[in-house]
Amino acid sequence: MGPLPTRQAALPLLSLLLLLPLPAPGPAIVTGSDTPTGIGTGNGTSTRTRPFSTLPAPFQLRGGTADSGGSGGTGDSGGARPPPSTGDSDDSAGPAPAAGSGGATPGTNGDSSGGVRGSPGIGGTRVIGHTGGTVNAGDTWKPGGTGDAGGTGGVESTRDAGGTRDSGGTGVTGGTGDTGSTHVLRGTRSTRNTGHTGDTNIPMDTRSTVNVLTTGGAGGTGSSTPVPRGTGNSEHIGETERVSSDTWKSVDTGHAENTNIPRETSDTGDAVDTGDAGESQTTVVPRPPIPHHRPCRSPNTAPQFQPSSYQATVEENQPAGTPVMEVTAQDPDEGEAGRLHYTMAALFDSRSDALFTVDPVTGAISTAAPLDRESKSTHVFRVIAVDHGIPRRSAMATLTVTVSDANDHDPVFEQPEYRESVRENLEVGYEVLTVRATDSDAGPNANILYRLLNAGDANEVFEIDSRSGVIRTRGPVDREAVDAFELLVEATDQGQDPGPRSATATVRITVEDDNDNAPQFSERRYVAQVPEDAVPNAAVLQVMATDRDKGSNALVHYSIVSGNTRGHFYIDAQTGTLDVVTPLDYEITKEFTLRIRAQDGGRPPLSNISGLVTIQVLDVNDNAPIFVSTPFQATILENVPVGYSVIHVQAIDADSGDNSRLVYTLLETGTSFPFAINNSTGWIVVASELDREVVDFYSFRVEAQDQGTPPMASTASISVTILDVNDNSPEFTQREYGARLNEDAAVGTSVLTVSAVDRDANGVITYQISSGNTRNRFSITSQSGGGLISLALPLDYKLERQYLLTIAASDGTLQDTAQVVVNVTDANTHRPVFQSSHYTVNINEDRPVGTTVVVISATDEDTGENAHITYLMEDSIPQFSIAAETGAVTTQMELDYEDQVSYTLAITARDNGIPQKSDTTYLEILVSDVNDNAPQFLRHSYQGSIYEDVPTFTSVLQVSATDRDSGLNGRVFYTFQGGDDGDGDFIIESTSGIVRTLRRLDRENVPLYSLRAFAVDKGVPARRTPVEIQVTVLDVNDNPPVFEQDEFDIFVEENSPIGLVVARITATDPDEGTNAQIMYQIVEGNIPEVFQLDIFSGELTALADLDYETKAEYIMVVQATSAPLVSRATIHVRLRDTNDNSPQLKNFEILFNNYITNRSGSFPGGVIGRIPAHDPDISDHLTYAFEQGNELNLVLLDPHSGDLRLSPALDNNRPLEAIMRVSVSGKTATPGGHLAGGGV
Repeated sequence: MGPLPTRQAALPLLSLLLLLPLPAPGPAIVTGSDTPTGIGTGNGTSTRTRPFSTLPAPFQLRGGTADSGGSGGTGDSGGARPPPSTGDSDDSAGPAPAAGSGGATPGTNGDSSGGVRGSPGIGGTRVIGHTGGTVNAGDTWKPGGTGDAGGTGGVESTRDAGGTRDSGGTGVTGGTGDTGSTHVLRGTRSTRNTGHTGDTNIPMDTRSTVNVLTTGGAGGTGSSTPVPRGTGNSEHIGETERVSSDTWKSVDTGHAENTNIPRETSDTGDAVDTGDAGESQTTVVPRPPIPHHRPCRSPNTAPQFQPSSYQATVEENQPAGTPVMEVTAQDPDEGEAGRLHYTMAALFDSRSDALFTVDPVTGAISTAAPLDRESKSTHVFRVIAVDHGIPRRSAMATLTVTVSDANDHDPVFEQPEYRESVRENLEVGYEVLTVRATDSDAGPNANILYRLLNAGDANEVFEIDSRSGVIRTRGPVDREAVDAFELLVEATDQGQDPGPRSATATVRITVEDDNDNAPQFSERRYVAQVPEDAVPNAAVLQVMATDRDKGSNALVHYSIVSGNTRGHFYIDAQTGTLDVVTPLDYEITKEFTLRIRAQDGGRPPLSNISGLVTIQVLDVNDNAPIFVSTPFQATILENVPVGYSVIHVQAIDADSGDNSRLVYTLLETGTSFPFAINNSTGWIVVASELDREVVDFYSFRVEAQDQGTPPMASTASISVTILDVNDNSPEFTQREYGARLNEDAAVGTSVLTVSAVDRDANGVITYQISSGNTRNRFSITSQSGGGLISLALPLDYKLERQYLLTIAASDGTLQDTAQVVVNVTDANTHRPVFQSSHYTVNINEDRPVGTTVVVISATDEDTGENAHITYLMEDSIPQFSIAAETGAVTTQMELDYEDQVSYTLAITARDNGIPQKSDTTYLEILVSDVNDNAPQFLRHSYQGSIYEDVPTFTSVLQVSATDRDSGLNGRVFYTFQGGDDGDGDFIIESTSGIVRTLRRLDRENVPLYSLRAFAVDKGVPARRTPVEIQVTVLDVNDNPPVFEQDEFDIFVEENSPIGLVVARITATDPDEGTNAQIMYQIVEGNIPEVFQLDIFSGELTALADLDYETKAEYIMVVQATSAPLVSRATIHVRLRDTNDNSPQLKNFEILFNNYITNRSGSFPGGVIGRIPAHDPDISDHLTYAFEQGNELNLVLLDPHSGDLRLSPALDNNRPLEAIMRVSVSGKTATPGGHLAGGGV
């Protein structure tokens, strides 16, 4: 602020009087002003009081009367008993001790024989500042009468007969102003600026006596008038009467030497400038009163709540009208101004208004409706008390009502029915799912325990954790035993009043099938008989296998594993029906033993190959006898004896039993037929003599008939040539013959004809195979003069590949031989044969293209091209190919178990014979799963939210992933390992994927979690897929407001305008939303109501004038409330002083008594006193100066301290009176402030 204008007051006058030489020493400064300081000097002795009129003219009083009006305190030296002083007069006795607070008591006459011995005491006016507020105890000090020089001297007990100074209202009081034995009563508090003389007794209970300036000797007061009890801050009162008890704030008490300060006197200020008893120089500096120029405040005092914040608790569900509490505000006013009206209003939630009511007269608060803690647990109100004064004043307090919990809510499950599926054969302790119930109540009423109500029988394989609600397996789960469970879970809270409450939920657990059971055949061996003439696709039998699993795991497929080498049979893969697909031939295979595989549809599949089927082929008579050669030819000599075996007719029958037992019969024979046949063996023998000359050639037929039903027969022609006996041996036309014959040549096939010539006439040559005809494969007959070699029995290339036959040509007596080499060539007699009619191989789905799955091979008992096998696939399956030469099956495309788990290939092996022969087998390729699919989450990311005060293990959300693989490769579990679990604040259930809290959350610390979880399968190596999870933490009001500091220092200029915002007090709340709303109020230290704190903004506003000189500091406690949480801070409002008060200085006098002495240099040169100026502004620095009247420098003045000294020039006997003008100016420590005052 700018410099204050200089306010110039009329300068006081300073009177300097120089008296004639007197016997008594001692100059004295006596000041008279409004300053609440009593100053008395005295040290003179007198034998009698002398009226003023008896003094010489130069000694007579100059100036007016000693104005003693307004002395609010006791006269100086209350209770002081000065020592007796004896003058030189023989006949003058000293006065008796003065009583009370110093009326003018004259001394008693003694023996008046002396002259003027003692100078009269300079009676000082005692002005007690602020004792009852009495100020201005007289401006002018006037000398009292001089003790009479006559009378007797040396009289003891003469008490302070000095002249009266300013003797309370009398113009010129000639009597002695003796103030001895003045007593200050008990209970006087904070007496300041009271001038005390020597031996002053201050009674008990005098408190805070400070700034004591003591003088020498006892001085007197003006006439003192009693002041009634309880007088406070009385200013400018006329005559001072007796000072009673309870006088407050007397300041600047001047203490004399030998002052006795009794007990309980505290804060006694320093005694300054105490003169010696023998000296007359004594100084007391008074302090002027502090002027008050502030406007008066309104007489209506605002009410005050004590305390300013109330807390109450009400149980929920109580009926309307339930008392809550009673708030009370205090108003010191009377009448209508002290009558209060109470209202209340909700601060944060208007719903609270309808639930509570306040009595407007008594402040009693009660419920207006039943409360529900679960709807709202805390209600915060602003309670206002308004008086009926003018203007109306109000006070405000906050009320926080906490609703306590009653057990009025049942636990509630997250869902009334839980459904979960688990696979059988889980390990014990597997976590199936977690049930969770919540209870809207709080505390033990919301503490939930779980149990299974139907835990017996089949359900005993499950157990539940009573705390977490986790249902686990406690035993093996077998779907084939129990495929579904229904558990009844009860959640019970721990409430006691009125008792625990519970709820139930149903948990339905479906057991998913694992392929843990292989199909089982209904019989260990199946036997069937099939006639060999069964038509194609005729059913043989049906095998049956069952699987205890279900679904695809129980779907059984049948196949023939072995025994179906020639593909005669087919089994329906779905029904197990076994059919004949190609004709049977008992003569080839009489019995088949098939091994059947029953395989389920699981992944991987399980199979059973223990099924055996024995098929017995029943023979039918389907084969007629077959002669080994036809026709049969024989030549015999005509001279052979009877019984001679001519030829062996042989037929074979492929049937068995009676169907193959043959009977031979000759046909077309006449009488005297020379041949007969053995019915069993087929040998034709000569039955009678032959006569070539009668018959030289016989031709007939032979029949071979089996014994089947019906019988079958066949015939062959027989020709017998009768040869003549000759004496010339035949000769072959060539010595060696050669021929080639396929092994599949039919019986009877002609190989070659050998020829021999008999030179005899009419000679008949017969041919025989004499050697080399192993196993009688060949026969030879004579034909057209030659020998026809024919195939008599089937050839077998594997047994003999060449025959060396020796052929004999005989005419009956002589013979010749020739060599016939017959080379047997291989025939395509065998078809390729696979080792098994069904192959099963496994291949991993991740094998690269071109991988050889298996090498299929067939064998052919033929040779050469007939045994050269080519492989091919009957159906085109693009995933596979087969090498035609090697039978190696390789992959053509990538396989995927998840798309197709098996393939069945029909593979045919063909030889290169003519005609081509083939065999077919079935190759089942099972694709094995590998862990080639990572788990896939159902969503790309998950979001959830949860309140920060939820208990641990609360479920937040559930993630879910699937894996297309099977078995362990497709079993998924969840983990935070390797991801982000919020620094351990969350866990995820490995089986269910439920994310739960692991620790208590704090939104103010972490408002949003970005978690990273993984779905991991159990393959080797395991595959994992991450997913991002965002969890938003919702706020609850769990943090109190926080001030920036515990104590605030606020500096305010005094005289600031009313309504000025002096500061903004703010606190922060880490919560958010309505939980972060803060309400401010002053709870302590604002009495009377000087400041107002805005309830929402925290602006601190001044409501009254701020005056540094009245009160320099205000200490208040403010409270920030975020219901129901509060915090407090202390505010120090410190006022800065401004230069708004002028220095105060009244007119004063310096009275100086000179005296005659023979000693040189005895003139006192020390400080005799100080200019009695005062500035209420503590920041001001006073400067003192003489303006006029001191041109001769008779008085020396320190310009900074105001100390006064007398110039030695005054050491003479000349009377002197000088009027001087003194000015006092004040400057603040800060530039710009300057005020001035003055005095004379």
